[in-house]
Amino acid sequence: MYNEESKHKSKFIGKAVVPLLEIENGSKHWYQLKDQKFRSAIPGKLHLEFGIDYNWIKCGARAIFTKKETRIIPKSTKFQKAHFMRNALRLKALINLIVDWWSFWNTIISWQYPIRSVVGVVYSVAFLWYFEWYHCTLAWLLYIFQNFIVIQTKKYKKEFSKQIATIGEQEVNTAL
Repeated sequence: MYNEESKHKSKFIGKAVVPLLEIENGSKHWYQLKDQKFRSAIPGKLHLEFGIDYNWIKCGARAIFTKKETRIIPKSTKFQKAHFMRNALRLKALINLIVDWWSFWNTIISWQYPIRSVVGVVYSVAFLWYFEWYHCTLAWLLYIFQNFIVIQTKKYKKEFSKQIATIGEQEVNTAL
């Protein structure tokens, strides 16, 4: 907000923050003036009355029939060695993981380790025999419930340790 003087010079008076989502048609509000960087309030207030003309039909038609704005992001055509190396290391780690899993499953299938193969067969038969799709939901709920219990026990442990500490301080104070 500027004050124009007679010599066509404008003097800064202050800025005001107007939350756009809270504006209602015909509403009147007082806003505190702030300095240029919005750090502190300065003397003075601004009284504004809002009048909004809004047409739902035009708004809906404009939202449906106009093209979305394309964001223009400058593409870096320059080759960046750091990005390439990071992606190459990710790909290498993924390939190593796949190779490790393949070798593990290959030892189970080829019966190199009979105990591991028997456990794998029993587990796969039991899984295929008893699996139902709702088990996925139950497993997810059990996981959430476990996290809830862990969080609650940590909270109670903190409260309990605080109570023990205050009791210990009271005993020390009464002994003195």
